Amino acid sequence: MTTGTKISHPRVFVSSTINDLADLRSALKFWLEEMGFEVQMSEFNDFERKPELNAFDACFDSIKESDYYILIVGKRRGSWYDEPNRVSVTRHEYRTAYESAVKTGKPKLVNFVRSEVMTALQERSAIAAGGLPTEAGSTLEDAEFTAEFLDEVTRQDQVKAAVVEGGPYPPGNWLTRFSSFRDLVDGLTSGLRIRGPLPKVAILENLRHELERNLRITMMRQRGRPFYHHLWIDRLRDEVKIHPDQLKDQVVLTKKQLQDMAIYVLTGIFQPEGLARAAVDDGILSSALLDYDRGQDRFVPSPLLEALYQLREELGVYEMRYKGVSEERFKWTGRYSRVRDSRSDREAVPVWELASVYALHDSQHNIVRLTMGILRHLYGHTKGVDVMLRPVTPIVGMEEEIRAERVSEEQLRQWLIEDDAFLQMGTTDLTEEQRRATREMWKTLEERLGKEELERILKEIVLGEPPADSPPVTGVA
Repeated sequence: MTTGTKISHPRVFVSSTINDLADLRSALKFWLEEMGFEVQMSEFNDFERKPELNAFDACFDSIKESDYYILIVGKRRGSWYDEPNRVSVTRHEYRTAYESAVKTGKPKLVNFVRSEVMTALQERSAIAAGGLPTEAGSTLEDAEFTAEFLDEVTRQDQVKAAVVEGGPYPPGNWLTRFSSFRDLVDGLTSGLRIRGPLPKVAILENLRHELERNLRITMMRQRGRPFYHHLWIDRLRDEVKIHPDQLKDQVVLTKKQLQDMAIYVLTGIFQPEGLARAAVDDGILSSALLDYDRGQDRFVPSPLLEALYQLREELGVYEMRYKGVSEERFKWTGRYSRVRDSRSDREAVPVWELASVYALHDSQHNIVRLTMGILRHLYGHTKGVDVMLRPVTPIVGMEEEIRAERVSEEQLRQWLIEDDAFLQMGTTDLTEEQRRATREMWKTLEERLGKEELERILKEIVLGEPPADSPPVTGVA
């Protein structure tokens, strides 16, 4: 048996009599494979048959190479493997699994018995106590064999010896009763440590590894504790705030503030390309992270999926804002060098350039907060992913105004239900009434923003960057 190798799916061997449990075995195989396990059952065509071994040895060898062994004891004894010693095929399979588990730790044993089998054995004991033949009225094919087999599975002799002599209790002697397939599934969920369908488990594990890697990029150790790079300018953010009426002005920063800013832009920001996002995208594309809303009778994003949407959005915003700041970072180091080498202890800085760094800092803060919030959820510390994010703009007082102009999910859904004409723009011809409404919309925008500002915004949207003669707007919503 090979150990220490990585495989795509854990292997499960299901051991039981076949003829009387065929439907149960078939349903169990389907369910286990849906959960992501590789299932070994000798009656199916996908059972591994090694040509160098006989049928029995191939079966026993497969047990040793499995990660889990499931025993199901029903009413029938099944075929003999060693009739003189009263060893059935199923019993020998169990012994093979148990011996391998004791020696190597694999396979893990999960044992089941039908409830009616235990009832039949209890009735048999009562009949024997009354002096009647023990096989009278028994529904079991071989009650004596079944009783002996179950005593072996539960290790009754070893348990009694441990109780009387104080020795070790036997491992792997759990025996779970079941009456329905639901009981069987519940027992296997615990016994096989199933946290959900394995595709979902794989998505969550990939996500955990990816986010942990990304989080390491955003932090360092300082005095044995985590220190996040974006904290370099938290104090500056508290001391110097930006208001809408300052956007065309300059603000004076002290030498210490310029030093913190220089350290941040040189060492505190990270390249967007260094952050992995494949697992985030896989989680978003997967249906595994959807919840069913009974009230709305539809699938909706789970709190985790909502957080992944937010994280992907913040990663995109950070990438956009990073470009402008990274190109201007040496301006900040130059400012600090001038103040440090001169008698002055402060220097004036364009507010727009400060706002660009603030905006990048907000995105970095949000990425760290979301990443940590999701990881805490994946580690079971929180039921949901509830984190406090920075505003969509670093300019004081503009947050509510910007959010008020954004389209909510509920509004968009209502427009789609109503098939609103404005959603059809660019895909169908508009009626004269719709054209008139469109002209009114542009007229309102021009009156509100001014012709030059509206043209500047349109150029920015079309070109993807502000015109050369306009102040930088990187990071300002």
